[in-house]
Amino acid sequence: MSKFQTIKPVLIRSLIVACVVGPILILINQFDAFIGGASVNYSAAALTMIVPFCVSTFSGLLSQRASLRHLSTIQQQHADELKKQSEKFLEQEALLEENCLERLAAQEVVGLAAHAEK
Repeated sequence: MSKFQTIKPVLIRSLIVACVVGPILILINQFDAFIGGASVNYSAAALTMIVPFCVSTFSGLLSQRASLRHLSTIQQQHADELKKQSEKFLEQEALLEENCLERLAAQEVVGLAAHAEK
């Protein structure tokens, strides 16, 4: 997955936030111009639209990065747990094999002793 595909949803959400929050902030900041008491400061209005976009994008990317770190931590924990289970399984398998060999050896001794008595 390319970086753009992971960033695209963040950018879309940021654009939506800017389109909702920006006009509200423009109305608050340029209220005198809207009621007729002053002229509209277009550069300030443009910056007012950009700020919510930047804040939302920054927040979204930080959240995404934190989620990826958390996912990476969980994956590492699962890998560690699988390794422990695998080691435990191999130990149990070795013990079973040793136990089987001991039983076979004991059966051979009994069989040899029985054969020697005959």
